[in-house]
Amino acid sequence: MKTSNKSLLIILLLCFTINYNAIAIVDSCTDNSLTEEESYVLQNLISSIKTVQSPIVTEDFIIFTADKNARFTGIAFDFENYSKIHTFQRLVTKDSEFEPVDSLLFYICKIPEKISEISYRIIVDGIWTYDPVNENKYYSYEADTYFSVVKIENLAKEKTESVYPNGTVPSLTGHTRFVYNGKPGQKIRLGGTFTNWDSFIYELEETSPGFYEITLALPKGSYFYAFYKGTTSFVDETNPDKAYTPDGRIASVLHVN
Repeated sequence: MKTSNKSLLIILLLCFTINYNAIAIVDSCTDNSLTEEESYVLQNLISSIKTVQSPIVTEDFIIFTADKNARFTGIAFDFENYSKIHTFQRLVTKDSEFEPVDSLLFYICKIPEKISEISYRIIVDGIWTYDPVNENKYYSYEADTYFSVVKIENLAKEKTESVYPNGTVPSLTGHTRFVYNGKPGQKIRLGGTFTNWDSFIYELEETSPGFYEITLALPKGSYFYAFYKGTTSFVDETNPDKAYTPDGRIASVLHVN
């Protein structure tokens, strides 16, 4: 019982730390407080970070990662005129016994409104540089240096919604287009109450790098659903309608009229 209580305490402390760091990170980048939904999304994003890689763009956030060995890593953005340095946080991965296994540095930025591209610089232990894990960069002759770039155009325009292809009648078809934005080359599946939560029936197609979609004809009604990557399920970030299912899981909610 003591071991069980200790494990529970560790889990609670870890959840609190993730939530606190997520709020601090995003607030420092945008000077805006987080909604409850955004806080939940951030906790999922942080828990999904496994390795140092090129920036990951979601509908509302960008995840930056960096090598664990630096004493200090920060980031500055063009939309702030590079006037602020935002500090990366350390994320420690642990095994089933909650013993540290590895770590990396990360920073999550909320995407400002009406911006389709972000330029930025990284500072590592006092030295300014471009992001070594992001191959997208350009050289500024005026500044005589390289800047890293993240393109975010069109992501917010694509969302899960009802569509009516080939002139079909909306009231008779109930076609729904599910979309997911993420890292290219993934296997993203779809499951929900319309599949009895079997996530191996439908797999989204990657129609452009990092953009996945699938269109299904569903009868009228309300459905719970989630996306799957491997054994991990996660909500649809393009759909703000979310709820807890009767068995306690968090899921996206779809209404087909």
